[in-house]
Amino acid sequence: MKRIPVEVYEEATKLLEYNPETGLIRWKVRRSSSCKKGWFAGSINSSGYLRVGVNGRRLRAVSYTHLTL
Repeated sequence: MKRIPVEVYEEATKLLEYNPETGLIRWKVRRSSSCKKGWFAGSINSSGYLRVGVNGRRLRAVSYTHLTL
């Protein structure tokens, strides 16, 4: 698995909120009309993994959540 670049992780922590009790990732800020504050972040890819887009990079949610713990 590729490592998340530090600058992408830092931006993700500004934009995303991870709740370890529920396992949910939500947006901290409104990004667009289709991506509002408090909404769930990401989508399921063809392999069944949750992926979240941050600054043009598609991150596997599991990579982000492991770094926030």
